[in-house]
Amino acid sequence: MASVPDGATTGVPSVGPVGSARSNEALVRVLRRGLAGLAVALPAVAVLAYLLRPGIQLSDALTYLAAGERLNAGHPLYQLVPGDREVVDWFGTAFASPPFLAVLWRPLAALGAWTMVPWSIACAAGVTVAVWLAWRDHPFLTSLLSIALVLPLMYALAVGNVNGLLMTGTVIAGLRPRWAAVLIGVMAAIKVWPILLALPIIRTRRALLELVATLAVCAAISLVGAGWDNHVAYLDVIRHLGVYDTAPGTLIGVWWLPFAIAAIASVVALVTRSYRAAIIASTMGNPAFHLGAWATVLPAIVDYRRPR
Repeated sequence: MASVPDGATTGVPSVGPVGSARSNEALVRVLRRGLAGLAVALPAVAVLAYLLRPGIQLSDALTYLAAGERLNAGHPLYQLVPGDREVVDWFGTAFASPPFLAVLWRPLAALGAWTMVPWSIACAAGVTVAVWLAWRDHPFLTSLLSIALVLPLMYALAVGNVNGLLMTGTVIAGLRPRWAAVLIGVMAAIKVWPILLALPIIRTRRALLELVATLAVCAAISLVGAGWDNHVAYLDVIRHLGVYDTAPGTLIGVWWLPFAIAAIASVVALVTRSYRAAIIASTMGNPAFHLGAWATVLPAIVDYRRPR
């Protein structure tokens, strides 16, 4: 048999370590792009299906609008009286958020119902920005979670819930520590649970003072805009607020599990100053853990230690 001279080729392509590595990299790129496309397509299709169904209303934006209208009319915030706009009654109350959110809606409500549209677009943009920032740091994990949480993302994108704005605020507070105390204070005035995001920073005196000052300013605005009686009524709402059927613990029959996770994550956030642990604590510690609230865990994917 004739030998093959040095430097000659046999015509049969060889698959060496370099070729195999390149093939694996190409496969990973295709997989990532496919998952990213699916992660975008599934929520988009779900949102379109939701918005195009007959009789669709931006339900959460409508709730905020009605709350602002009641305050403008001098009516009770947490109870409906004749002449009020009809809204969904959750756990026996017409509104489940702190009065500060309704006060923010007073000028929007005075402008008319059309303000629900730009508000809802802003909330959807907030969700999109938060997910994009998470995808930029960890595309594979973000894509997987976006697919797994397609229904919560659909809800968060479609109904005008303020959680969309809070998701972006959560990310900005983690990426810009200088603004964190003020942002967290405002978010906590809108929905109480973001106060747990402050756990990693309250050991700093300056941040603690900024947080307290922001909460004091928001409380003053809320009292002027909603009155003392509505704040007392909100305390009664909190006492009677039940756990949603779509909460993680309810789904598995262990209602207290999210609160146990929130307690553990809170300790971790306080001791280690982990902002990711604080996000998990604030998400799981939310008593009004409805379907859309599942999406609020996605900001925990962002790499807050990465230089920007």
